[in-house]
Amino acid sequence: GTWNAEIEPAWSFRTTEDSGLEPGTSFNILAGDYLNLTWIDGGTATVQDDGTIASDSGSGIPMLSTLVLTQ
Repeated sequence: GTWNAEIEPAWSFRTTEDSGLEPGTSFNILAGDYLNLTWIDGGTATVQDDGTIASDSGSGIPMLSTLVLTQ
């Protein structure tokens, strides 16, 4: 059957490549909840000085699923 794999507390993350985006640009972190057909709020992530994107303090990957960053 269908099930969700939630992560508590959310896993922090940092990309490994330069995103080419302006440092300080902020994104919303969303994870797909396919059981309830909704998006789970994972907080925010910010482009760092080296161009990588890192989850902000207290934010991250809230469930093992599709991960989307939106502005």
